Amino acid sequence: MSRTARFFLLLTSLSFGGLKAAVAQSPLPTGLPPFGTFDRDAIDTINLGNLNIHFEFPVFAKKGRGLDFYANLIHDNTMYTPTTSGCSPQCWQVNYFDTTWQMSAPLTDRVTFYQPTQQTPCTDTNTGRQYWNYIYTNWVYVDTKQTPHSFFFSIGAPIACYSTQSGTFTSSDGLYVLSVSLDPNTAAITNETVTDLSGNIRNMLNGILTDPNGNQITSTWTDTTANTALVSTGTTQQPSWKYPNPAGGISEVVATTSSTFTLQTNFHCPNLLDLNQSGTSLTTSISLPDGTSYGIVYESTTGTYPSTIVTGRIHSLTLPSGGLITYTYSGGTSGVNCQDGSPATLTKQTPDGTWTYNHSFTPTTQPNGLWTTVVTDPSGNDTVYTFGSIPLTTIPAGPTYEDQRLMYQGSRTSGTLLKKIVTCYNGNFTNCETALNLQGNTPITISRTDVYTYLTGLQPSLSETFSFRTLPTQINEFDFGVNTGAAPTTVPLKATKTTYASLNGIWNRVG
Repeated sequence: MSRTARFFLLLTSLSFGGLKAAVAQSPLPTGLPPFGTFDRDAIDTINLGNLNIHFEFPVFAKKGRGLDFYANLIHDNTMYTPTTSGCSPQCWQVNYFDTTWQMSAPLTDRVTFYQPTQQTPCTDTNTGRQYWNYIYTNWVYVDTKQTPHSFFFSIGAPIACYSTQSGTFTSSDGLYVLSVSLDPNTAAITNETVTDLSGNIRNMLNGILTDPNGNQITSTWTDTTANTALVSTGTTQQPSWKYPNPAGGISEVVATTSSTFTLQTNFHCPNLLDLNQSGTSLTTSISLPDGTSYGIVYESTTGTYPSTIVTGRIHSLTLPSGGLITYTYSGGTSGVNCQDGSPATLTKQTPDGTWTYNHSFTPTTQPNGLWTTVVTDPSGNDTVYTFGSIPLTTIPAGPTYEDQRLMYQGSRTSGTLLKKIVTCYNGNFTNCETALNLQGNTPITISRTDVYTYLTGLQPSLSETFSFRTLPTQINEFDFGVNTGAAPTTVPLKATKTTYASLNGIWNRVG
């Protein structure tokens, strides 16, 4: 069976509706990007940099020998994906929400890339023969939580046209290494492995995850004890998953979907491509083994409920306990920011109170401007976050990194400022509050953060972290009274240094 066929069958068994072709385009960062700023709850996690809501519904978890087994149903609420197809220079297309519901478990990760396209034929200078040149580019590893990790390289074949058929490349965030090889004559992929920070190796071609001690989880969801941990059953409209329970029986989680939905958007933004697609399958409930369930309602395009004409974003969740969480979208242009389609105002109403997230863009002299998110808690206290980002015109879209956090008792306009936190990256100390100073045309790898904490009437304290691919190598803690705008010159109150053992000459892990 070909690699493409294997990939298609795997995703078909895990998706909740029609499968769209996988390409190396990612939406505004979904999942849980490294160095992001989040509001976490039991089921949902809100990325404060772009107001994507990442949902995780627990299914099953089991300790393993080295590698643990886990299974969660996940969904991301991001509306738009950047595209250059039919647009000049950049626009955004609506996500197909029938493919955003996924099972998050070992081996549900994937590698995407721009499919190789025939280029202008080249001529072998030795033989004079002409060949078609196939190029693979824009590689993205999407982990099991739907977080994209980008690689900026290209390889191609045949060898007569392109000099590089293989290589080992590090993701832009430093979290993964991708090793890939092509047949030098046919351009078929002959090797594709992903290695993480712990030295776990995922062979993308044969569907095996191996830890440094040789323990494995296989594509049949056989755990490291050689027992089947999870079985995908059911139908396209009602997929289900069975797993062994502690009593010795079998438990089952069932996701019920409906194909009666029409995805329809009309956001009135010139660079946001709207959608009108009928017959879309969306998950409407998740039934648990104890007889309880989650109920899911989607945002109505017309504003009336119930409705089968929806935008695809989740509007409300009914919890197994009977509690209700409601998400509403407003402000901006018909509820979105026209720069990228992110929500302008998100309101989350829970049994414990209402949270409001106002998200806006501010052009600056920096290439990419700044984003601001104002979070208002149920007691009316505001926290104002400022984010810098790499260009949104990159594919995948650039991540957002927190520059400044202002915490108020009461509102930001009339309340009292209690605390200010400023973060500088990679040793850049100039104007950290208003500009990331790392903005460019490609993502960055963060190797150092300097976090200053200001309290009223005091010079700031400082927490300084040096890291290797997100692993902290040294953490220095300084008392209140440090100077800003330059590297600290005083001796820290506390310094913690961590060393790592070499692993296979590629990755390091805790020694």
